[in-house]
Amino acid sequence: NTDVQSVYGIKDTNTSYGNLRNNSKIVEQTITGSGIKATSGNVKVDFTKDIGWYFDLKAVSGGGERVNIDSIFAAGVLSVISNVPATSLCTAGGTAWYYQIDYLSGGDLGGTNQNIAEKLVGGLAVGQVIIKLGETGAIKNLITDATGKVTPNVVKKNANIKSNTVGGDVKRVGWREI
Repeated sequence: NTDVQSVYGIKDTNTSYGNLRNNSKIVEQTITGSGIKATSGNVKVDFTKDIGWYFDLKAVSGGGERVNIDSIFAAGVLSVISNVPATSLCTAGGTAWYYQIDYLSGGDLGGTNQNIAEKLVGGLAVGQVIIKLGETGAIKNLITDATGKVTPNVVKKNANIKSNTVGGDVKRVGWREI
């Protein structure tokens, strides 16, 4: 199945928004991919007027890209892993992409972090765990591929927020498949 799937960030007001794709108050981000990197169009999202953002998973694969691993939110960054299965039904494997997303806009992390996604080496991914290293305070995403190999990836700093921690009046932050 190569139907296009999407990633959404929605403000939860405990009301129905109807069909999100037809709602004029949701901002579409455009992802452009080439080779092993992908960038975002970074359209501004104003949560006083807009209900959220979304982007389609098709820039790097043309279709068939799937988020089948739980996404993780840490330090202002939404970490999303997508898998693109091999095109032949008789062939195991495929490729995986690691997205580091500004949770407020659905775009890249700003500053020098202009890539929103990078292709992972090693085929399909099967899991991710985010840890903070005690001595340095560095935040790492340990991504496991289908062979069992674990690769540490640095969780980049979100330059779009004042610090790499999120405070203030946050009531609920959650990510799930809908």
